[in-house]
Amino acid sequence: MLSSWLPSLPRLALPLSNDKHRPGVSEYRRQWRALEGWERATLIRLTLLLPIVGAGLRLFGFNWMRHFAECGYRHRAVAKPALPPGQSSQGYAQRCAELAAVAACHGIYRARCLPQALALCWLLQQKHLPARICIGTKPRTKPFMAHAWVELDKMPLGHSVAGYKVFTHATADVDQTGSL
Repeated sequence: MLSSWLPSLPRLALPLSNDKHRPGVSEYRRQWRALEGWERATLIRLTLLLPIVGAGLRLFGFNWMRHFAECGYRHRAVAKPALPPGQSSQGYAQRCAELAAVAACHGIYRARCLPQALALCWLLQQKHLPARICIGTKPRTKPFMAHAWVELDKMPLGHSVAGYKVFTHATADVDQTGSL
């Protein structure tokens, strides 16, 4: 259940796995209506962005997609877009990470951590937030475990990344499918 690892997401408590109990259409509709307008727009953007990112990883590879995600606004001279009213940059970023997890589990493309991190980083860069992608491994574990996530001001977004050791230079070779 989503609330088990994202306790700050009570308004959209969709299960993140193929639980036996799936909410009906009316429950999804109720939860959709409970979202604020900017949350709905962000969820739609992420739902549409995740398959594009997945295809980009396959076609162009990790390094190109990482550059695309992390350098989103640096080449444009436009005014900084405003955050939703009453949202701090950290609160907005955390909520976007939660929505990315929902879009990845319930959207048209079931994305793992790397496409989620790339899409989230790009989305935050569009708001001129200094997000960066981190990739890490759990040392001395069998089987090998790796994870990708986004950090804003050195704070990880989304679920806990405890136990993962961050690569200092995350341009390590990642296969073309985006899997770690």
